[in-house]
Amino acid sequence: MEQNFFGAECKSSVEFEEKTQKEILDPFYKSKGWQISRKERCKEYDLILKSNGVDYKIEEKIRKYDYGDFTIELIQDSKTGNMGWYFKSTADYIYYVVPGKMYAVDFEMLKEFITKNKKYNYALVRSIIGFGDSWNVGIRWVDLSNNIYTEHLLNSRTIEE
Repeated sequence: MEQNFFGAECKSSVEFEEKTQKEILDPFYKSKGWQISRKERCKEYDLILKSNGVDYKIEEKIRKYDYGDFTIELIQDSKTGNMGWYFKSTADYIYYVVPGKMYAVDFEMLKEFITKNKKYNYALVRSIIGFGDSWNVGIRWVDLSNNIYTEHLLNSRTIEE
């Protein structure tokens, strides 16, 4: 399993995310001609990208390893009862980053897909890494409809498409 860009050298997940944003994602966004604003960062989304005069709210999810799935946070912290980003985010897109790739997921289309496919009973996965005792569901990329996301290739210093 390939480890993401800075996983071994970062002491915390916050440090890892910030380094990945600064050294990989922001240069990628700029290479597309998008304007980046992280000033409005809040609980509902991480940044705003402006493209052709239109603002898009983006939620970034960054993983150190590629497990071949898309992890959706339902409960951020079971001890406090905080709901996960799936319920709280107002983002237009979820940018899901794994080693060498970024998936741009249309959030509304993802919600529609999950609603239509509840019968599959996705397995819950517990995680105590990050901001609390969270509960997630994992959906394999191969199980998602291709029209829900686009895939972009990344590496630590250059951008490839």
